[in-house]
Amino acid sequence: MSGMRVAQVREFGGPEVLVPAELPDPVAGPDEVVVAVDHIDTLFVQTQIRAGEFGEYFDVRPPYVPGGGISGTVASTGSEVDPAVWTGRRVIAAVEPGSYASLAAVPVDHLVPVPENLGLREAAALVHDSVTALALLELTALKAGETVLITGASGGMGTLLVQLARSLGARVVAVARGDEKTALVRELGAHEVVDAASPDWPERAAAVLGGAGADVVLDGVGGAVGAAAFPLTAPGGRFSAHGAPTGHGFAAVSPEEAAARAITLLGIADVQLTPERRTTLAARALEEAAAGRLRTVIGAVFPLERAGDACTSPTRRGDGCSGTSWTRRAGPRGASAGRCSRPRGPSRTERWPRTRPCRSSTSPTGTRRRPSVASPWARTAGPTTAARRRCGYAARPRSTRAWPSTRRAPICTSAIPAGAP
Repeated sequence: MSGMRVAQVREFGGPEVLVPAELPDPVAGPDEVVVAVDHIDTLFVQTQIRAGEFGEYFDVRPPYVPGGGISGTVASTGSEVDPAVWTGRRVIAAVEPGSYASLAAVPVDHLVPVPENLGLREAAALVHDSVTALALLELTALKAGETVLITGASGGMGTLLVQLARSLGARVVAVARGDEKTALVRELGAHEVVDAASPDWPERAAAVLGGAGADVVLDGVGGAVGAAAFPLTAPGGRFSAHGAPTGHGFAAVSPEEAAARAITLLGIADVQLTPERRTTLAARALEEAAAGRLRTVIGAVFPLERAGDACTSPTRRGDGCSGTSWTRRAGPRGASAGRCSRPRGPSRTERWPRTRPCRSSTSPTGTRRRPSVASPWARTAGPTTAARRRCGYAARPRSTRAWPSTRRAPICTSAIPAGAP
């Protein structure tokens, strides 16, 4: 009898190393369920791990099945899970590693039910970025009447931030690149849009802001764009860096200059959420989407067997696949998966409910779980000493380089490549 279908990384390399395979069907543990996967999400960091990067942070040994978030239907339950409550229920969940598969075993307390009037593809698009977006708005304490500047506004995270910030009553100034992207963010509710394709976009943004600056800057691009966005922060404002998908790292910001202007610097690692809080935020996002108040923008669609093609589609960026998705193709062993791979910098927030942290040194799908800390201004990087001891990791030297998280971006909240602003 054949097993579940997966997309497996056989060796480190480009998209071509991600190939179809079969593995034994997962069996639900006592407090788990098995989900028939409908759609899958992923992050840009997965393409980097697949290429053999970050070996000092991720114990990944091919062959392995990449991880991410899923949407699907509960197919079976463990001995301690009530089948009357969960069997046949539509859910989303974070699964790492091993989500590039037609079936996935997930702890029941990591499941978030999907409202009946919301599609599973749209739900998968909210698995991770919606949680991060809501948490960032809480972290920066954005209020009605304030002005927020959002870079990378056409990306998976940015499209959600634009809508959520406007729903809070804030004035939204969005930065995106090109006619198509600027039109998208304007359609999503941005009050003002600045085209980053113009070399003088910082001056144009300053003019739009009226010289006062933005109360909150949410930088999803990093590099030169993030560095140019920092001076647009109003004195006493908040500057938050949540992404660096361009490959140039987070914005280079002087803590001394920030202190002189009383600007609060926030990194993605400043978002600390309990698993319960993360599932609560995910449920809130699903409710907003079901009510029509939060829109996901879906890109290209690929079946599970063409996982590698998602990184070579017309919507990919030069430094990785982006703005694409691959979606359900029904089959006897469960659905094939959908994904949107969008480049993203390191993210702590997206590390919401995990399958089994530190359960063993190596997971059945080939990767070892490792806690992460990632912040553009972190003095140290890597697992804490306590985490290393708890998980059996060797101590590592201190580093000033922010390091990537194992969590990822949503299936597809952007039909347009997300890395550029």
